[in-house]
Parts: sequence; structure tokens; C-alpha cells
Amino acid sequence: GDIFTLVFLLDHSPKVTWDPNTAHPRLVFFSDNTEVSTTDDALQSQDNPSRFDVVLGVLGSTGFSRGRHYWEVSVAEKRCYHIGMVSESAKRRGSLSFRPANGFWTIILNKQGELKAIDRTSVTLQVERLPITLGILLDYKKGQVSFYDAGARSHLYSFSGQERVAAKKYTGNGNSLKPLCARK
Repeated sequence: GDIFTLVFLLDHSPKVTWDPNTAHPRLVFFSDNTEVSTTDDALQSQDNPSRFDVVLGVLGSTGFSRGRHYWEVSVAEKRCYHIGMVSESAKRRGSLSFRPANGFWTIILNKQGELKAIDRTSVTLQVERLPITLGILLDYKKGQVSFYDAGARSHLYSFSGQERVAAKKYTGNGNSLKPLCARK
């Protein structure tokens, strides 16, 4: 299986393509599936066991089973978001528990403005200012997913000692009407 990344990425990199077959029915795609946004109405979509049916999420079309991979994700003007890596075998149907034991290595900005890493327990990340750009580093060999405030060049959190599983990109479109543009 592959690990997926949840990302809003920067303009200087090639675009990452989202996989509509994994998308929640309220997500719409633009620009050859490189941008995604929410809609109020569920779109007609074929029921698919790989599709998110409760969480407004989508996976990237490319997975990773080796190497080191880095993304920068623009989260400017996002009121809430959920970003990270997801095991290809992680559950996508029904209510989800976003924990490493369930194949999710993610951080969130919740509606209360708190930045948290969702590890075995939720860890509140102490920051002076909320990041405008997040950096995500997947080191497959080390079994590590790390998050950075790319603008401040500071480390936010690392998930370590993960079993080596293939991964894909994941995005959960939080409270934003602006399209998410994914770039690697």
C-alpha cells in the first residue's frame, strides 16, 4: 500500500494531481484535478469503497513506498485544515479516527484556532503565530513524517517510529471556500 499526503502546496512546484475516485461527493475539481474545493450539494458520483463518504477528504493520485519527499503547503487564509499522510490501507468510510495506529499522520488547525498534531493523543503545538506555509517531510526509510513552519524555518512536530507503509497525499478541505491548489 501507499501513503497519501494532505496538502495545499506552493506555486513554484509542479502540481500534484488529486484522485477523484477517493474524493468525498461534496468535493469538486478544477485544472485537471490539481485544484479542489467544496460545494454545498453532493455531486453524482459512483459509490466506491476507496471514496471518503463522511470526511471531506481526497487522496493524491501518487503514492510513495520509498525515499524522502518534501512539500510546502500554503495555508494562508485557511480557518481550519487537516493535513498529512495517510496509509493506502487506512479506512475512508464512516467516522474516522485520525491516529497513526489507524494509518493517519496529520496535523489540524481546528475551529478554535488551535494547531494540533493528532498522535496517540492530540498534542497542542505551541506557536507564536500560525504558519502561513507548512512544510511536510516524509522519510520513508526512517518511518518518519515531520511538519515544519516553512516561513519561520522551524520544526513543529514529527511522527516517528512508524511502520514503513506506502503512503499517499491526503487533503481534508476544512472551512474554506477557496480552492486548494496542490503542488509537490
